[in-house]
Amino acid sequence: MVRIVSEINDIKVVYQVNFLCNFIKEKEILDVFNTHRLEAALVNLSTPADMYNVHTDTHKEPGTTLLYYVNMRWPIEWAGETIFLNEEATDFEFVSPYKPGRLLMFDGTIPHVIRPPVMRADTLRMTFALRFVRV
Repeated sequence: MVRIVSEINDIKVVYQVNFLCNFIKEKEILDVFNTHRLEAALVNLSTPADMYNVHTDTHKEPGTTLLYYVNMRWPIEWAGETIFLNEEATDFEFVSPYKPGRLLMFDGTIPHVIRPPVMRADTLRMTFALRFVRV
């Protein structure tokens, strides 16, 4: 059975997704057509009750992840950081605060984890991730 759950009527969301796709193409952030293939496109939604484990996006093959922070309003007090760790996953190497509209690009073999939003966050933490592997 197929049913329409919702339609995006907020033109800001449509523009946001369109802008992101055009930005990636125009800036040639990743030469996806010649050197990479898209492995996955994911929308991640996080609540304060969620728990996350350290992980990598690609395991053996070289890959690149583009991670876009979707929420347009996100006070820093709500947490939601992306934490990148050293190769052994024992210490922080880089912490990216959840900043609305931020686009990260990173090696998919880097161990990372997110910090869920705090209880007082009044919305879900949303990200859009594109995972590419080198061909």
